[in-house]
Amino acid sequence: MPIGDSNNINSTGVLLSSSGFKRLALSPDSSTLHVGPGNHWGDVYNFLNNTGKSIVGGRLGVVGIPGFITGGGISFFSWRYGWSSANIASVTGVIASGEVVTATPDNDFSDLFWALRGGGNSFALITEFEMITIPAPVVTVGTTSYGTTNLTKERWLDAIYNFALYGGEDCHECTVTPSASTGTQYPNGTTYTAMKFFDGNDTAPPALSNWTSPYLNATSDTFAATTMTEWSQSGLAQFDSIHGLRNRFHVLSTYADRRALQIIHDTFFTLVPIHLSSLKTYIATLTPMPISKQYFRASKVRGGDPMDLDPEDGPHIWYEMSVLYTVERDEEYVSAFLRAVDEEAKKMLAAEGIKQPKYLYLNDADKGQPVFEGYPAENVRKLKQIRHKYDPEMVFTNQMPGGWKVAHA
Repeated sequence: MPIGDSNNINSTGVLLSSSGFKRLALSPDSSTLHVGPGNHWGDVYNFLNNTGKSIVGGRLGVVGIPGFITGGGISFFSWRYGWSSANIASVTGVIASGEVVTATPDNDFSDLFWALRGGGNSFALITEFEMITIPAPVVTVGTTSYGTTNLTKERWLDAIYNFALYGGEDCHECTVTPSASTGTQYPNGTTYTAMKFFDGNDTAPPALSNWTSPYLNATSDTFAATTMTEWSQSGLAQFDSIHGLRNRFHVLSTYADRRALQIIHDTFFTLVPIHLSSLKTYIATLTPMPISKQYFRASKVRGGDPMDLDPEDGPHIWYEMSVLYTVERDEEYVSAFLRAVDEEAKKMLAAEGIKQPKYLYLNDADKGQPVFEGYPAENVRKLKQIRHKYDPEMVFTNQMPGGWKVAHA
């Protein structure tokens, strides 16, 4: 969550860090994994290497764990198993009274367990997750680049739309995360890519055929059989290259609609030069993630979650808009750009009669976006009641103000 002070207390008080909570331990029957919040997903995948097991964790090894899970968490495995938060067996944490409790779907703290599956960080300091393991000895994963032509753009958009409608339904083992990037590092223009995934050993699953030649011709391709350990380590060099840059996210949601895809894509890339051309260095990326009905169905386990997304309301496409830049003074330009894309895209969608879901993915949202307003109203009321039950003096709201707080919804 690249929002200023979202991961600290923005205060002169004492900052408590969980970075030392590094425990990783399989249960005796290997059905669950105990995960300390100081780990990153790369640590988890490395620990599970050669066990034949994996977990429904982050797609990139550098991503942290507690905020990812308490925001829901999109995984490569989610189209088969649902949210990352749908795959936790228990959560241990310290509530505001100082008591250490373990919450499960069916113990006295089941309400807290439910709240932590997508309700954010208003409830407890988490000291351990117990995550359900899944069989995944081999996966096929990699990034494919397709070039910069107009034909590539149109076929890339078509492929996203078709995968949202059919791919995630036909192949629960398949995932695709498309991205289009432009900026000072892209002298040849907007570049179209896709991070492809198959849970198994298959470099040509039929559900991903629209992402391969002859429909979309690759200029480079790393899609190959590997392990989650190797995959999570392979991307470290890429992140080293952007270390120290500032970053912003913003998110939009639509139903699976080809017109909506075109509108948001064209709005984003039309406004980039208008708002960002004065920046010395920047990378602007649009990532339209196709989210299938199966994703929502798979998440309705172990008591459900606060998002409570209806499978019949799907499929969706969730658009992560991100901007990498170098210096603080550029913040105003980035903010103006993201605000302009949001406002213009919504105006154009409305003009075309294209309705949008209210839901916004918490982990990709920008400061000020109405995240909890997209949750069912009854669930927001329930979250507020749970927050009051476990933290009546609002310790985790006022003394840990970063992120989205249910009290402010």
